[in-house]
Amino acid sequence: MKSIAKCLFQIIPVCGLVISALTGCGGNKNADDVVITVKDPGDKEFPVSDYFQVDKRVYVSAEDGYYLALVTDAYVTDNYAFLYDTQQRISKVDLSTGKIVSQLDRRGRGPEEYLMAMGIAGDDKYIYLMENNSGRIIHAYDYDFKHQYKFSIDWPTMPSTFISLGNGFLFQNSSENDSIGKFVFTDNQGHITKSFLELQEKEPEPDSNGDIVMLVVVHTEELFIPDSKGNILCYNPDTDEAYLYDGKSMKKQFRIKMDDGMPNQPTPMINKVFAPDGKILVNYSYTKRGAYNRYGNFAIFDKDYNLVAEGTGGLREGEAPFLPMLQKGNQLITVDNTDDAVGAVLPDRSIQAQIVFHSLK
Repeated sequence: MKSIAKCLFQIIPVCGLVISALTGCGGNKNADDVVITVKDPGDKEFPVSDYFQVDKRVYVSAEDGYYLALVTDAYVTDNYAFLYDTQQRISKVDLSTGKIVSQLDRRGRGPEEYLMAMGIAGDDKYIYLMENNSGRIIHAYDYDFKHQYKFSIDWPTMPSTFISLGNGFLFQNSSENDSIGKFVFTDNQGHITKSFLELQEKEPEPDSNGDIVMLVVVHTEELFIPDSKGNILCYNPDTDEAYLYDGKSMKKQFRIKMDDGMPNQPTPMINKVFAPDGKILVNYSYTKRGAYNRYGNFAIFDKDYNLVAEGTGGLREGEAPFLPMLQKGNQLITVDNTDDAVGAVLPDRSIQAQIVFHSLK
């Protein structure tokens, strides 16, 4: 979703692939054998203010007829935030004023329109919108929302989230449940350049139903792609494993183990993983009988994977809950929708959302 040079981190909501910039994590441990554990913290609260500070707060105003539905995805540059909401709109927000300067809302069947958007990504030139139609289509728009081009993604990948590498894209292959085959690289036209999935042709054979099988998918152990910059931590929610892409190869870094807090209780679910300043922040859900925690739980680990703090979420930093949506450099960014009534947050202003930049103390 983001330019690797800027180490931008983007996430799809619950159960999606987590992709993050990561440097210096793990110390001298053999990362392939590292397991970090998260568990039900009970009534313990995660001490947000002890570890994170607010660097910047932006109030998003409703002006010129622009409004925000629930924001589910975002891409942030130095000057603008592009917010994708549940009405399949992208709002361009000026971070210096909080004003929505323009919106992309182009649903339809035209060549520059989309029927069912899934999420967005971005780089130094374009905003990319993923469309879930008969296949997977990516639309490229410039920062003024002028349509530039579109392309379909090669089979066999069924992406649910993606990140722009500048010279191509990295996708989660949602049709694969194991680690191998989860991460697929394409060029800027959607052609697969490297994947853990490789196609091996063989003589057609009938299967148990008598149908002809034309090819077999085989797994390989390593993935390489040239000419990329920076590091990306790729988290696979199906296996709870994290891999580091260093611009050349994909290497396993750690696995997250989730302990049940009581017998017969459902296993908790990892929502998102972040790596601010080389540390690891895990946001996970743990359903409690008769209770619901909107923000889930948090656990933070140091660079050697040692637990630093854990607790239930939902604490608020000022007026916005601490529930990071994405990472930019070492900053974690929250986007919290607010009451759109005039004066609900600030006098005489209709505030649609708050964008807050957090960093480790």
